Amino acid sequence: MSNPLDDAIRQSLSSEDRKLYDELESDMNIPELMLSSIQGRNRGIKVFAIIMSFLFTILAAYCVWRFVHTEDVRAAMNWMLAFSAAFLSIAMFKMYFWMEMNKVALMREIKRLELQLSVWTEQQKS
Repeated sequence: MSNPLDDAIRQSLSSEDRKLYDELESDMNIPELMLSSIQGRNRGIKVFAIIMSFLFTILAAYCVWRFVHTEDVRAAMNWMLAFSAAFLSIAMFKMYFWMEMNKVALMREIKRLELQLSVWTEQQKS
């Protein structure tokens, strides 16, 4: 779906800018957002968060397995407490990662708007 303003902007762009505009205009799906959010300056922290999330998932599964196979009530409660802590950690890592993906999507929109604004100001000058 295009509108006249988008068409006018696209026509006034050079071939390089048109390619950038088309790239910014297309929406990214979830896997593309995940991959693009890993790139950048804090790549190590994001990879660490993914690895820790995976490890806490394994820990949570182990805690549930031990909880199910424990006959002592006190030990079962301790395993359930450990599962709860692991699950809470997983949730916190996931929230961090979703916020990073949201930041990437927002930055793409800001860049697209900056490009549109610069084209518009160039058109107004001439």
